[in-house]
Amino acid sequence: MSHDGSKVPPDFRELYHTESWGADFILPQTSKVDFKTRLTALSKTKNIYFSGYLTQDNEGGLHYHLTRNTRSDLSAMPGLMAQINSEFGVNGSVEEAGTEPEFRVVFGLEEGYSENIKRGVLKQIEKGEITSLEQARQELREKLPDIPALEDLVEAQDLVAFQQKLAEKNLAITHTQTEVASELSGQVVLQGAEIFGAQPPNEYLKSGGNYSEPAVVITGNMKFLMVIYRLAEKFNQQRIIVEDLKNKKIWVVETSKLVKS
Repeated sequence: MSHDGSKVPPDFRELYHTESWGADFILPQTSKVDFKTRLTALSKTKNIYFSGYLTQDNEGGLHYHLTRNTRSDLSAMPGLMAQINSEFGVNGSVEEAGTEPEFRVVFGLEEGYSENIKRGVLKQIEKGEITSLEQARQELREKLPDIPALEDLVEAQDLVAFQQKLAEKNLAITHTQTEVASELSGQVVLQGAEIFGAQPPNEYLKSGGNYSEPAVVITGNMKFLMVIYRLAEKFNQQRIIVEDLKNKKIWVVETSKLVKS
């Protein structure tokens, strides 16, 4: 059974049930590019991992919602909030528990991780972490072993040519908010968003970095939650993160696309 009592579809898993935490920041004097640059630098300087999503209000003002990773330390979250307040001169507000039995899912619109892995390899080349053509090829072979669109990269004669050819590849299948809306038929509330997180240097990203993806924030009554699980499966999502807004709980859902792989 699911956290809310619903029957979880076969070949799905729910993991890491824990207490949720979130904070909202209004950033009226900050552009999206500036915010991303500064939060990434702050992550590196302070050795902090930030995760959340960006939205814009009707006047174009930028908002950031900071969220707790399911495996991060709950007690550390107020400190992350304080760092953002200090860096951007704002006063974020902690999200209170809801009054209705509702969920929230920040639904990424890119299928799989191929495009993001591609961007990561390009960043490694730019930062000098990959320094040879063979090293670059090996990195792709390990991370993206079954992508036919990459076959012509073997023809690249040097790292510069490889980098150029790889940058030209579009490995993403990106869905739209309109597609999501047509699947859900008005059962939930949708808001356009962009997932954005930043992480300090680690064993996988020696210089640190960030992650972004177009997304839609889906909010609705808990009785529609299994509909979102099925939508994730249909859009070839391997994982989604679910928040129970009334009970302040959060968990990871692994869909059949990952469980069966």
